[in-house]
Amino acid sequence: MFDDVEKDDSYEPGAPAGRLVVPVGTAYSTSERKRSRAIEEPEEDMGGKTVHVLGFDPKAYFIAHCLAGYEYLNPVKLLIHKRAIWNTWEREGKRLLLLQGVNRILHDRAEAEWIGTGYMARSNEHIEQLVVTVPCHQTRQAIENIKHRIDHRTTICLVQDGLGVVEELNATLFVDPTTRPTYIVGHSTAYIGHYKPTFFAAMLRNPGKLYLTPMERGVGLPFFSYHPPIERRVHGVKFLRTLVGTHGLGAGGFSLENYLVKKLPEMVFQSIIEPMAIALDTTYDQVLRNQHAILLADELLEELFNVIWAMPELNNSYKLVKFCGMEALRKHTVNRLANKGNSQSQYLAHVRAGRMVDIDYLNGYFVKRGQELGIKTSRNEMMLEIVKARVESRKKQLRGLVPFEGLSTMPVPGPGNQYDE
Repeated sequence: MFDDVEKDDSYEPGAPAGRLVVPVGTAYSTSERKRSRAIEEPEEDMGGKTVHVLGFDPKAYFIAHCLAGYEYLNPVKLLIHKRAIWNTWEREGKRLLLLQGVNRILHDRAEAEWIGTGYMARSNEHIEQLVVTVPCHQTRQAIENIKHRIDHRTTICLVQDGLGVVEELNATLFVDPTTRPTYIVGHSTAYIGHYKPTFFAAMLRNPGKLYLTPMERGVGLPFFSYHPPIERRVHGVKFLRTLVGTHGLGAGGFSLENYLVKKLPEMVFQSIIEPMAIALDTTYDQVLRNQHAILLADELLEELFNVIWAMPELNNSYKLVKFCGMEALRKHTVNRLANKGNSQSQYLAHVRAGRMVDIDYLNGYFVKRGQELGIKTSRNEMMLEIVKARVESRKKQLRGLVPFEGLSTMPVPGPGNQYDE
């Protein structure tokens, strides 16, 4: 059944990403060659030497670990808002751990910075470069804590499961176009897991690529625009070059279209299979064996396919067929589901713990785009409501308002949803 499923090419950790699209002016390359001093060793007054990381998952600590190894940069700064996490940072020796095969790599070029309330004074230092990996539905609340430190000179890199966060931040926190930050959105194909004995650690199970594309105001809007001024574009490109030049990340700059054809197939998988696992309250392999679930999955896929093919950002028919054609999306989804085996969905784990998941930025994103494009997405709207109903029901059960005899619970590994109640 899976013989003809397309597989990704092998990728060596630290190797440059394959295809680079330069968002502004001068061409540059991620190939292994001698670079100009202007790129590798900018003058002190150019800034861009401090990167803050906002996230509490292995992906955040993997990125932070890579940045900590970039000697040109200042020590990477981890933003922490909970005292328990701060105490853990101190207890673990104020360092980051990366496990890759038999290798254990420690980095102490990292600092913690308090952004919570009470406990200690919060910094008012301007944030120039920020990597965000917190779940999409927590991003607005998380960034609101540091909004006073962000302005038009700031570049925010969002490496998350879904899409639509840029639009939400601009509509709620950064309404004024003259003061809002520049954005880079990222999609990681690396398989990064938890290392339970250590909180500030990441286990790189399978290296991958980090696809990055700079944006101004949201998906579908070009990077080039008359406003904001050229100064802001320079900040964004500078951060992009920093990420591309960071060993181990496997990062590359791509056009919006090239980014989306890599990002959307994974979003399709998550929009179909994750809600199904939540609705059925079961493991991935049981979804594959459920005939009714497969029929519903085909209906969901058809709606998602129709939305993707109507998106004005995607106009290259060859790339659309190759990565986002109906058969390509179906193969990707089935392949990913088969590779999951009998493992448990992390989204289901969060729902069982009474926590919201990023459904509004997966199915919800496609539903919104469908409404804009005049495409019906009734099945996806239904799955959206089912997941939200499950979360609300589980919250009430955990509060003791509804009997839940026999309902299994499962702990969520790692820090989970740090901004959820």
